[in-house]
Amino acid sequence: MIVDRMRNWKRFSLRSVFVLMTACCVFFGIWARYVNPYRMQARSLAEVKRLQGVFAESPAQGTGWQRWLVTTFLGEEAFTRVTYVDLSRRNVNDDALRSLAGLVYVEELKLDFTSITNDGLAALRSMRNLQRLWLRYTAVSDAAASYLETFPRLDTVFLTGTHMTDAAVDRLARLDSISDLHIRWTRISNEGAERLVAAMPNCAVHHHALQP
Repeated sequence: MIVDRMRNWKRFSLRSVFVLMTACCVFFGIWARYVNPYRMQARSLAEVKRLQGVFAESPAQGTGWQRWLVTTFLGEEAFTRVTYVDLSRRNVNDDALRSLAGLVYVEELKLDFTSITNDGLAALRSMRNLQRLWLRYTAVSDAAASYLETFPRLDTVFLTGTHMTDAAVDRLARLDSISDLHIRWTRISNEGAERLVAAMPNCAVHHHALQP
């Protein structure tokens, strides 16, 4: 009798553990997909506000239960999508830029006249919706061209006054989604710009050689 009870208890315990683990996996899966992006966005938006940046939001798209889930855990203001951020001329370095990785819904990002480098730009690969990127007069250089390839919807890039050279031309030419490329006053030569024009027939290449 005692042995049978122990066996039944073990079966019940193992079944309970399995059910509990399954429920936990489902919960964390839902959290990772539907809630965590908004949690990370809220953290990054707090950094934008600290840096006194300008931003714009739009109502998030989703079902009623998704809205309920996000607002229950994160608050009523959390179910929005930050689509525009302007941090031009703000005190933004690579560390600050890494803290913006949670802005996964942003479509336009302005970082003109900041102290960012290629290292900081690498942290923004989570911005899969990015369409317009402003990097005028920053310290980004040829290596940044490889990071630009990770933005599948990128349409317009401002690289005016950066440290780009002809070594970046081949990578820039691979940006099939680009329709507007600004490379004025970079170290890209007239010959390099002509190569870009030939390789990107559907892109408007804006170039003005940097005077020696």
